[in-house]
Amino acid sequence: MPKSSTACKKAGHPNRFRDDSGSKLEPHTGSAMRRSISMSTPPKVSQLSWRVSCPSCAVSGSRAMPARPAIVLFPVETSIHNRPPEINDRSQFGNREGDLMIFKRAHGEANVATLVECKTRYTVLLCDNDRKSRHLMNRLIHEMSPSPAAARRSITFDRGLESVAWRELETGMGTRVWFCDPQAPWQKGTVESMNKRIRRYLSRDSAVLQLPSNSMRMTCQRLNAIPRKCLGYRTPTEAFRDELIRPKAL
Repeated sequence: MPKSSTACKKAGHPNRFRDDSGSKLEPHTGSAMRRSISMSTPPKVSQLSWRVSCPSCAVSGSRAMPARPAIVLFPVETSIHNRPPEINDRSQFGNREGDLMIFKRAHGEANVATLVECKTRYTVLLCDNDRKSRHLMNRLIHEMSPSPAAARRSITFDRGLESVAWRELETGMGTRVWFCDPQAPWQKGTVESMNKRIRRYLSRDSAVLQLPSNSMRMTCQRLNAIPRKCLGYRTPTEAFRDELIRPKAL
């Protein structure tokens, strides 16, 4: 009897194994031996590989190893439902919403990261050709770190793969991160609404990597220069500047 069977039995786990074909085997009942005898051409021992289906044990051969602790990508503490009221009602400056705009497959990994400051609607666009989460977070840290801490209090994302390295933002520049519910990007409505405006300039078939180097900056200037009723007909640029010069934003 394999030592791993005894280990699982002591742990109170069902002693079931699987072979490469996916069949369940129970060594205690002798079914593994009967299956081997019934084969017309018994396989070599080296060709058999056993995988335990016990969820709490990682067994290889006859040696049992402790299971690794699961890493929670989006802890409940980061849920959008735990955001403070001043973020939800947009009364506090420095809380942003972020998203990643992608384009047609023919353009490869081209993407544009959108960041919108919720109170002033001030928008920042970052064009890139890498969708990996750690690369995106490092790019955000590089772009946002020069801003005052009060201008980068938090960012709300959806639960896309581009956001799994969100801890980099907290350790890199002290920015708190929040997440929408699964499959509920509409909960970050500020950036979703802005994306619709941006698509007027950057449609899905746009070759953004071939645009002039200053095209993103010009698009941002255009978006941030439009007077908004919700801002008392100030532009996002004016509203953002006014918040920066307030004593509490320094």
